[in-house]
Amino acid sequence: MFSEIKKCLLLAIPLSLAQLAQGATGFVDTVMMGWLGSQTIASGGLGASIFGFCLLLFTGIVSAVSPLAAQAYGAGNQEKVGTIVRLGLGISLILAIPIALLFCNGSSLLLLLGQDANTAALAQTYLRAIALGFIPALGFAVLKSFLSALLQPRLVMVTVVLGTLLNIAANYVLMFGKLGFPAMGLAGIGWASTFSLWSMFIALTVYICNKPQFAVYGIFQPSLYKAFTLRDVRLNIL
Repeated sequence: MFSEIKKCLLLAIPLSLAQLAQGATGFVDTVMMGWLGSQTIASGGLGASIFGFCLLLFTGIVSAVSPLAAQAYGAGNQEKVGTIVRLGLGISLILAIPIALLFCNGSSLLLLLGQDANTAALAQTYLRAIALGFIPALGFAVLKSFLSALLQPRLVMVTVVLGTLLNIAANYVLMFGKLGFPAMGLAGIGWASTFSLWSMFIALTVYICNKPQFAVYGIFQPSLYKAFTLRDVRLNIL
């Protein structure tokens, strides 16, 4: 019994710390928005809340990869694990693209919801800058679920922590125009978050591609990304 508890803790603690670090990113973003003034923090906080809500909602959907892949991994079915993860990545892309487009035109929706025109315009500045970050954010959630299913959560924790630190540094540089960059204000925070999210996704992708132990799953083999029919999905997952 104690060995099982130990295994659960070794899996749960790194993932919990990674989740806390992800939450800290939004917190730090909001704090740094305060340096730009009360109107900016009100509008930027609204944009960050919308992004965070959508990310939480859709991450919950693609996180289904974790139990499905874990079940297949426990059964020794490597082909099924790879199929589940590839489908997860495909679904994350299908979900992320329309949400990113919605972020790019979010001011109209905010006005319909009764927000002040200035607040909606400033929130739009942030949402437009961070919109492209929604795609790697969902992709990262799928890869995180894959590594968790294979009992390798420590890299996820390290990646998220480093990504959070990168986001803080990039916020400062792009907000205030350091290191030769123009001062971008609230938009700079959004672009910094986008850069951080892409960096985390690419880091996990490179790690998986360069580890021979993951080659059997064919996660990033282009030849395996064919059009799945509903019958393929049913046979491979159910």
